[in-house]
Amino acid sequence: GVDGDGDGDAGGDGERGGEWLGKHRDSLGRCFASLVVVGSQRSGLASLHGALKRGWDRRVRVHAGEREQHFFSMDNHFRLGLLHHQRLFHPNATALRSCTEPRGSAATVHVELSSSYFDYPKAKLRIFSVMPRVRVAVLLREPVARARSAFNVRWLTWLCGKLMWSRPDCW
Repeated sequence: GVDGDGDGDAGGDGERGGEWLGKHRDSLGRCFASLVVVGSQRSGLASLHGALKRGWDRRVRVHAGEREQHFFSMDNHFRLGLLHHQRLFHPNATALRSCTEPRGSAATVHVELSSSYFDYPKAKLRIFSVMPRVRVAVLLREPVARARSAFNVRWLTWLCGKLMWSRPDCW
């Protein structure tokens, strides 16, 4: 992906992108999340996301869009480029590093949550290459309860389809 200001391929895995990131990553990181929350599936990420989105703490904001962006873990999302990802936190950004407030300022802490960052090999490398000072929190759940919950969701999905949450006959 193109980095947004014509300098090179900051969103991809190309050689120029690596040079660009090495040169700009300190200033780039301030426009992304200052906290990344990862966890296994069924560990409570959805509940945490919901609480933050509803304004649990006014100083904390989650990214716009879908609950889990999977930007750093899915190759097709990562290829969209860093400017695309920056706009989740700063929708009016016109170029990389053009965010309106410093990352982690007293006013706002931006948080990104994703279960796929927990076990996808490239995710941690990509995250820390773009945001070397990001803080990471890991949500874990007792393994047997997590496995039971995962099984129940898969079973209900098989039984009722992907729209199971909206079907009263599934509950």
